[in-house]
Amino acid sequence: MVLLDDLALTLSLLGFVFGLVLGILYNFPWIFKYYKPIFVEYRKQADDKILIISDLHMHPEKCTFQFLENILKQHGITTVVIAGDFLEFHKKINKDKAKELVEECFSKFPESSVKNILITLSHASHDPIIDKEMVFSYNSLEIRLIPGFVKIISERYSVYVSHGDYFCRNGAIAGVLNKMSSVFGKPLVSERILKKIIKARDDEWIISGHTHIAGIDESARVANPGAWHKHIGRDATRTGIILDNAGPKMIKLQK
Repeated sequence: MVLLDDLALTLSLLGFVFGLVLGILYNFPWIFKYYKPIFVEYRKQADDKILIISDLHMHPEKCTFQFLENILKQHGITTVVIAGDFLEFHKKINKDKAKELVEECFSKFPESSVKNILITLSHASHDPIIDKEMVFSYNSLEIRLIPGFVKIISERYSVYVSHGDYFCRNGAIAGVLNKMSSVFGKPLVSERILKKIIKARDDEWIISGHTHIAGIDESARVANPGAWHKHIGRDATRTGIILDNAGPKMIKLQK
C-alpha cells in the first residue's frame, strides 16, 4: 500500500512538472515554432506619415476612433498601424466574416487624410484568427489584416511592427519582464528579445504592443506604443508612435 501511495505521489509530481514545462513552452511559441507568423512589407513614401497604436481592446459593435481625430488632422497622418489586441473577438474567421467586422468597425472612422490601415493581429487571446493576410477596401480606406509582422521600409530606416505575443503569449508576464529589466537599466526587454528572435538587424527597429508599457529606446531601436485600454494592473497610457522621414517618435494622444 505504501509503495502504491509513493508511486501515485511520484506520478502526480511528474504530471505537475510535465504540465508546468508544457505550459511554459506553450507560452513562448518561438521555441518550438508551433505556429509561424507571416511577414509582409509596406513601403513608406516620402510624404507618408504613419501613426502606430496598440491594445485598443474594442468590441466590434462599439468601435470608436474619435480619440484619434485631432492627432490625425494635426499631424497629417496618412497611414495608421494597429499593433494588435484591436478587437475583443478571438475566433477563427473566413474572409466574409472578416469583411463584416471591418465594415462594422470602420463605419465611423473620422474623416481625415488617412488612406491605409494596417492591423497586425494578436494570436494569443484577442483579435480574429486568420491564416493569411486579408485586404479590404472600405470607403476611402485600404485595410489590411496581418497575422504576424509588417515590415515598414523607408529610404532612411526600416521598422518591424507586430503585437509582440510571438515572444510571450501572456502580456502580463511580458510586462513583468519589462518592469524587472528596467530596474537593471534594460528597458523593453521583451521587444529586445523579439528583435533577436526574428533576426532583425541592429539598425532596424522593432515596435510592438502587448505589455501596455509605453517606451522607446533609440540606442537599441525598440519601442512600444503603449495602450489605449486599461487592463488589470496596467493603466491606459494613451500614447502612440509617429513615423516620419526622421524616424520613430513617441507622442501623447488626447482622450
